[in-house]
Amino acid sequence: GGGMCHQHSTQGPCKQGDLVLEADNTEYCGEEASCVHHRSCQHFLSDLTRLAGEQPLQYQAGVARLSAQVCSRQLQYVCCQTRQTLTDTLQLPEILHLLARHHRLHLSCSPSPCAPPSLPWPGRQGCFPLSGPGPSQDCVLDLVKEEQQEVVRCVKEDMDITIRNVPMAYSHKCSQGRIWSRFRARCVKNFF
Repeated sequence: GGGMCHQHSTQGPCKQGDLVLEADNTEYCGEEASCVHHRSCQHFLSDLTRLAGEQPLQYQAGVARLSAQVCSRQLQYVCCQTRQTLTDTLQLPEILHLLARHHRLHLSCSPSPCAPPSLPWPGRQGCFPLSGPGPSQDCVLDLVKEEQQEVVRCVKEDMDITIRNVPMAYSHKCSQGRIWSRFRARCVKNFF
């Protein structure tokens, strides 16, 4: 179709003062679970208790699995499953559900929860300062680390895919998960 694409955390087609933001999606849970306050879900609370005794790597994996059950950050609601999540190993249906969640964001026009010049970021708590010029058609917003602080920056998108897909290419100057782009003369996110 002839639709327009608008990036999250920008005004996009929204009225003045509103931004394109991730919407709470109570239908996210599907048929097998209901979206309820986390304190009302015994299985979720049991998983939290179980998490406390885990080793660091298992703890991080458990936090990721449980955070994927959040259906409303603002209301602190979770998808209340019919059984505990962390007693089972990670299975394909759970992975597919996570992928669907992250590749089909539900966006809507909403008032910004952040005071300018800060912006919210999808899937992250809190507000992040805007570094440099604001959003425009010449660039896209990206969450980057500058001087030990995460900031939102408007970066020009060009197709320097070839260098970004070569493992270890120019990576010696960049932090983990980023590689050096000789075309942009700075560190960029690695595709893989």
